[in-house]
Amino acid sequence: MATDIEKIMGQILDNLGYRYYEQYELYPYIVDFYFPEFKIVVEADGDIWHSYKTDKDRDIDLIKRYGVRILHFSDGVIKKCSDNIVKVIQEEIEVTIYRKE
Repeated sequence: MATDIEKIMGQILDNLGYRYYEQYELYPYIVDFYFPEFKIVVEADGDIWHSYKTDKDRDIDLIKRYGVRILHFSDGVIKKCSDNIVKVIQEEIEVTIYRKE
């Protein structure tokens, strides 16, 4: 079940117009959102549930295993700065497209 900030993030990501998956398994982990075409993981970090050390270790493992890029957005940013989130993700997508050319 999605948290409140994950629901808000899902609405923000819908506006990008690219296919993504919610609660996607990249074994042995489940990531909040995944754009498979661009190998981008988006994490909606709540103030209570996330530990910097745990996230960092998991992120390093995901990067090594899957070659993904991981973007973390905090609860406050998700609730107040949706335009900035769209801009950051769009820039990451453009980098991916540029690298494929």
